[in-house]
Amino acid sequence: MPEPVPIVEIMQEYAEKALAHAQRFGVTLDFSEQSLVYVDAILGAMTKDGLFQPDSLPDEEKENLWILCKAYGGYVGEVIVRHVGASWHSKDSPDGNFSVHLRIRDRLTGSPPDRVWKRLTQSEFDTIIGYYRGLQHMLGLTPFVPE
Repeated sequence: MPEPVPIVEIMQEYAEKALAHAQRFGVTLDFSEQSLVYVDAILGAMTKDGLFQPDSLPDEEKENLWILCKAYGGYVGEVIVRHVGASWHSKDSPDGNFSVHLRIRDRLTGSPPDRVWKRLTQSEFDTIIGYYRGLQHMLGLTPFVPE
């Protein structure tokens, strides 16, 4: 039986998918803090006609939306790993699935894929840059100021 792929590698692969997807919008993501502004712009463009309504989507489209959230969540998480300090972890769920979260400086946990899902399906005002700056603030770091 093959070894399971570590969650770190899985999320890095998802982040690479976000890089490719961003190219469709003419955006090159580079794992900088500033690039989170561009992630927000892409998510905004995707919801310019309204938030996604997952309950009204066919199963395949709902799954594709979740994959997109994992891709951009992986990207956002990798920015946090590189600039704030964090590590990926997974936790088995009672339903046989697992959840993915970041342990940030052993003080906070968060789920960037869930945050992207929330941005695309629940609130256009719940920005990724706001999430990132909020984490920095809670950790006592000087929050990043976008250009």
